[in-house]
Amino acid sequence: MFAELNGRPLVYGYISVQIIEMNGSVLHRDAILLCMAQTARQIVTELHDEPHLAGRRITVRRLQALVEDAATPAPAVAEQFDLAVADVYAALHYYHTHPAEMAAAEHKRHTREKQAIQAGGRSLAELRDDDE
Repeated sequence: MFAELNGRPLVYGYISVQIIEMNGSVLHRDAILLCMAQTARQIVTELHDEPHLAGRRITVRRLQALVEDAATPAPAVAEQFDLAVADVYAALHYYHTHPAEMAAAEHKRHTREKQAIQAGGRSLAELRDDDE
């Protein structure tokens, strides 16, 4: 669950446990307590035209993919991007509670990628291959 503290979402125990169960991995108890003590950034759509952490360019979808698709522990993802662990859990919560918005953002992204390729653009993978 989320509450607010000074206008920012506050992550506490219930959502941490729920995310751990959805992810299938178990975090140490101190990681859960750490999440409970942190406030999370708000989720906004001012950049990228898709949900992302306020003041950062990292999208909700990117954080969700790292934690759930790539099975990277939330504390490791937080450290990689210099975020609070609560920010990662807030993004996961947002992803799972806004399925229509996330599906629409994914559709927009795929449409833009197709248009870019049709216009002669190249993927990151292709650009990396050129560098090697």
